[in-house]
Amino acid sequence: ILSSTIVIIGLLMANAGIYIADPVASIIVSIIILTFSLRLSIRIVGNLLDYIPKEVTDKVMGILKEIPEIKSVDKLKIHEVGNIKFINLEICLKGNLYSSQVENIKDKIKNKISSGVPESEIILETKSPTTDEDNIEAYVKEIILNQPYVKDIHNIYIYNVDNYIDISIHLELNRYLKLEKTEELTKVTENKIKEKIGNIRSVYIHIEDARSEEDWKDITKESEKLISNI
Repeated sequence: ILSSTIVIIGLLMANAGIYIADPVASIIVSIIILTFSLRLSIRIVGNLLDYIPKEVTDKVMGILKEIPEIKSVDKLKIHEVGNIKFINLEICLKGNLYSSQVENIKDKIKNKISSGVPESEIILETKSPTTDEDNIEAYVKEIILNQPYVKDIHNIYIYNVDNYIDISIHLELNRYLKLEKTEELTKVTENKIKEKIGNIRSVYIHIEDARSEEDWKDITKESEKLISNI
């Protein structure tokens, strides 16, 4: 509309004898078209690169910090398609909550973000910190015993410290496992345990070589002969 208006004004002024108005109007229209094209190109490139202004991310984080039930934000990813912002969230909630409470908190989070960031779609996953020691031990055993080169688990100690959990594990590994493989195994195991249990602060893994097998020989008959000779 703006471009058409400028062209019409230029033509009318040219018909009135102001001939320079026509090329001036053409130049103005060209600048407008170029400006809109550049803005559209920048927006398209930004969408392709999943670029989101820092202000949007900071705004979402600010909203989440105001919600007291949230313990930590484990993942926040935002990408834009057209005018719609898709917000992917993974959060850890405080304390042990019932399913109904979790659903209410999820609705609360979505509503607050939708109000603060219009035209947004929120994909939200929540997890609650695990505090039941029996469950934690079961999770840890399941993870460890599915790792290669693990022969046995000797001890698992679980410590609750300031609403966080520290775990100490004594593992028995294959005695022929090299140091590099041992370090790799412990890092992988620690990461998997921390992913499974939301409020883990630290995992200590103590490595022990597999106990060497002892050879036993029945010498009962030989001992009888030896005794008779004596």
